[in-house]
Amino acid sequence: MKTWKWGAVAAVVAVITAVTLSGLRAPEVTVATLKRGPVTDAVYATGEARAERRAEISPEQSGRLVEVLVEAGDTVAAGAVLARVERASLELGRAMAEQSLARARAALTEARRDRERKQALRGQNVIAVAELDSARRNEEKALADLRRLESALALEQDKLGKAEVTSPMAGLVVARAADAGEYVSAGKSLFTVIDPSTILIAVDVDETQVAKIRAGQAVTVTIDAYPGRRFEGKVARVVPLVSNLTRTAEVRIALTEPPEGLTEGMSATVNVVTRTIPDAITAPRDAVTLTDDGAWLFTVKDGRLQRVEFRPGAGDDSGIEVLEGPLTAGDLVVLDPAEDLEEGMRVRVAK
Repeated sequence: MKTWKWGAVAAVVAVITAVTLSGLRAPEVTVATLKRGPVTDAVYATGEARAERRAEISPEQSGRLVEVLVEAGDTVAAGAVLARVERASLELGRAMAEQSLARARAALTEARRDRERKQALRGQNVIAVAELDSARRNEEKALADLRRLESALALEQDKLGKAEVTSPMAGLVVARAADAGEYVSAGKSLFTVIDPSTILIAVDVDETQVAKIRAGQAVTVTIDAYPGRRFEGKVARVVPLVSNLTRTAEVRIALTEPPEGLTEGMSATVNVVTRTIPDAITAPRDAVTLTDDGAWLFTVKDGRLQRVEFRPGAGDDSGIEVLEGPLTAGDLVVLDPAEDLEEGMRVRVAK
């Protein structure tokens, strides 16, 4: 009889110990409470700062650079000389064209005198008509040669004028592609100049989302170069073209107060508020897993996990609207659920 009693006590102790150990081994989770209130629908996208007004400046004349007068970061005025191409060969070309033109002028003068003299002789019936016609043709040819060489000289002078690389606009030099002594080709970009006052945030938005966006909508922007800061802005324009490659359209955002030092290429993330729902049950974004069919999250009831699927609605960086599903305000939901959590698992709620 005593043996049976001691066995029963041992079994009870074993059960209590197992339950206690099970509770200690239960994973700890952080939870939040579902709330009812306003939620905004937003579109998220990433992009970069980009100037609306910019110029890619190329030399109009090929040659070796003898001077580069600006560095990246310099401010320049419209018409400022940025670099010079070697002029020696160009000046030689102009000098040769001038010499050829001088000979052509002398040849035309001589041809004209010959034609005038033969015209007078023909009036006296001293020479044949054919001889006068030949003199006229010689004069016409000399005149044509003069016109051709005048054009050639103008071309050489134009080349000489293009030895200077100038900026077509006032702005900031953000790129320089060559140094003095290097050979440059006409038409190849040598400098990039931007107008910093026209810098916008350009982002690519998926074609399934771009229809929600309109000019004038409020935008919140974070810029990697300014950690911890948020900037307000508005949609300036939606570029009416979807890329065949990425299936995205470009949206440009104007900042209300651009930060000092903002320049091209800085990475940015934007949150475009497309509408506001004044009263909705919202789940923290960190609790929600989105799927092709909808969304799901874990709730905690009586110390155990329940996997609950629902249809999501509007959402921003703080929460997602619960459109349909067995969720109510006050439910506890798990934040940042670990991958090994499962339906029905016992858990401990972090204090």
